[in-house]
Amino acid sequence: MRMSSIPAHGREGKWDVVSHVAESLITSTMQYNITMDGKVDLFQKFGIDCLFEIMFLAMQVGFEGKGIASALVACLVELAKKYKS
Repeated sequence: MRMSSIPAHGREGKWDVVSHVAESLITSTMQYNITMDGKVDLFQKFGIDCLFEIMFLAMQVGFEGKGIASALVACLVELAKKYKS
């Protein structure tokens, strides 16, 4: 996943570094999840037949602390419950 759409705002190179770090973190996190999925069968371990996962959730600077992410997660949990039914 390339994050090349982030504007540079006149600071050449700054967002290149941010993009590279973000891309590395995403890649590392996804690889960790793939590795762990291969080691642990969550369906068997918890006796479930359906799994709903939120992998990444972030807020833009200036919008944090307003309850937006909490509201989004609450909606997603309700959606998962409806999907399961």
